[in-house]
Amino acid sequence: EIQDLGFNTFENCVSLKNITFPNIQDKSINYVFLGCANLEKVIFAEGATEIILDASDFSDCKKLKSIELPSSFNVNSILASGNFSDDFKFVVDSKNPFISVSSDGKKITSKDGKILYTWVGASGDVTVPDGITTIEKGVFANNQNITSVKIPNFVEFVNEDVFSNCTNLETVVFPEKLKSGIYEERWNDETYEYEKFEKNC
Repeated sequence: EIQDLGFNTFENCVSLKNITFPNIQDKSINYVFLGCANLEKVIFAEGATEIILDASDFSDCKKLKSIELPSSFNVNSILASGNFSDDFKFVVDSKNPFISVSSDGKKITSKDGKILYTWVGASGDVTVPDGITTIEKGVFANNQNITSVKIPNFVEFVNEDVFSNCTNLETVVFPEKLKSGIYEERWNDETYEYEKFEKNC
């Protein structure tokens, strides 16, 4: 059992292509793969639960094709989106009782399909899929490829930092009635009425 990965553990290991972590309990990756330009696959073995995955931790991994998550992986984990390669995908153990992955490996949702945890590869004009009622923290964070996002009326909750560092995002259309939401100050909307927000997210 690994308790702590430390910081910059595999920094500049350009020969590293595939890595499997056993029953890991450290919650944060902490730039472990900084400079790992040839990394293609990361596997978290059974027992890993609340690993925090952030796109910035893999910013140098331009060849990364997949991150595999076990059945023990918990819904409370943070899966921040970002500019992964076009052929990147998440692989989730089919026995996982908490989360599911879309057929293209780009979106992770709760098992019932109501909570959107991450969406890698989103680009251009984006509409949140049918059935989603909650958009979790950081779903579109660090994505420089989206230009607009439409959040349909069936969405009831939007968490914080959903659009953090989306430098090319120009418009977000919120539902007419949003039950609750948390935004940075420049995205604040006290009434949650239907309106469009200009650039500078």
